Amino acid sequence: FINHLIMSALVDKIRIKKMAMLPMVIKPLERILQPKINWIGLRWVFLVISTGYVGLGVFMIAYQGEKMLDTEFRGGTQITMSLKFSDSNDPLSPRITSTRAQIEDRVRALGEAVEADSAIHPLRTAEIIPVNPESDGITSDMFIVKTFATDRQAVGNAISAEFQDLLDAPAALTFRHSESESTSGASVYPILSARLGENIARPELRNSVSDYIGGVAVLVENLEPTPTLQSIETRLDIARNKSDFNDLLGRDSQILIIKGDETAITSFVYLSIDPGLTYFDNADAWESEIATREWDLIRAALTSSSDQLSVQNFSPAIAENFRATAFAAVLLSLLLILIYIWVRFGSVRYSAAAIAALTHDVLTTIGLIALAEIIYDHHIFEGLARALLIDPFKIDLNLVAAMLTIIGYSLNDSIVIMDRIRENRGKLSYASKEVINQSINETISRTVITSGTTLFAVLILYIYGGQGIHAFSFALLVGVGIGTYSSIAVAAPLVWSRKKDVSKSTQNELQEELEVPEG
Repeated sequence: FINHLIMSALVDKIRIKKMAMLPMVIKPLERILQPKINWIGLRWVFLVISTGYVGLGVFMIAYQGEKMLDTEFRGGTQITMSLKFSDSNDPLSPRITSTRAQIEDRVRALGEAVEADSAIHPLRTAEIIPVNPESDGITSDMFIVKTFATDRQAVGNAISAEFQDLLDAPAALTFRHSESESTSGASVYPILSARLGENIARPELRNSVSDYIGGVAVLVENLEPTPTLQSIETRLDIARNKSDFNDLLGRDSQILIIKGDETAITSFVYLSIDPGLTYFDNADAWESEIATREWDLIRAALTSSSDQLSVQNFSPAIAENFRATAFAAVLLSLLLILIYIWVRFGSVRYSAAAIAALTHDVLTTIGLIALAEIIYDHHIFEGLARALLIDPFKIDLNLVAAMLTIIGYSLNDSIVIMDRIRENRGKLSYASKEVINQSINETISRTVITSGTTLFAVLILYIYGGQGIHAFSFALLVGVGIGTYSSIAVAAPLVWSRKKDVSKSTQNELQEELEVPEG
């Protein structure tokens, strides 16, 4: 888009008449961009290099094993917690900070302190990642906690309780019947008359509830610790805005304090009504869609201490489905590429060369991701990890997307060279050494310039893009570089028909020896 604007300005506004390409102006640059390198002669060097780092990559993958997989592919819980403001009354004040080690010690101690069958026991191996850390790479005001514990509420409550001194998240509350998962064992009543007490078997309560006749009343008693009215309303608002309860957003509701005051509530009644479905319309439907849903909302809002934390949960079943889908996506892409190249170039040799290069790229990139995690985890490499902005990258859906992007980029590079090989070979039935060398040399400028500009853009993303795309940009950064190398050093040499080329060369030499000069 920017290039289009520049060209339009040059042609339409400045009225430029001609423009020479840079290599035509600077002759030494033209010679650099059109080298005379015998690439096929270097194939054994490339073989040693590729075997070395692909082998290293495979070893790294085997060494890390399942540790490379994120919670999306193994099941578990991810919590993002922002530390509170240094001045709780001033949202513009800086947030307090902590180090990764301090957060890690406290989180892992939670898992160590419980029995092996506890829902939070997996916290003993939790992984802590600082988000947008300071220059030391370990100090931040925001951290991601990744654990293979799958009980979202138990993990969230444990984290909130442990870090009450650092978080704004409220403590979990208990109240009468808070353990009941259904309305049958709870204080949930239909509102049938205009006086509150007559509906909940508390005749001393004379509050008017005429606006809620046909709705539901939920009696919440013996709250511990005693919350404020504002905190209860905030909890309910947060819960309603979650996907689990956003169907309740349109209902009218009210909180009536029974014991205590707005600063410390011991008991209250929650009133709610949906004009579209009252108790008088259909009692059974009201029970399931109004009473049960509102009771679930009350329990979720009050008994959870992690509502103000960002919590993502993946069950083992979902993780298994994600793994199968990701594997199928990569496998299907390689299969379709095999067919596409075969049809386009009319030769299985070209397909095999492209697939070999892509497999080479994917294995190497995944191996480097595993290596990055190893470097991050070992304190001896702490300085190197900080200098290279390395995090403990995990294989998640974002990195699968990065792999598919790398496959597409590397394939495009390989096709450019293969197209030139097909063009230069003309009517020759095979690709000779001279044709391949010439084709790579002719396209090397395009390859270097395209890859260079792409790498520059991805490098900016890696440095400044933020935590959300840090792993993605790391994979692209190494993948684009490896993909450019493989197009030249892996795919192109595999297209060479060595047997036919050598046979034809020998035949030509014999023919020259047998020729008799005229006269």
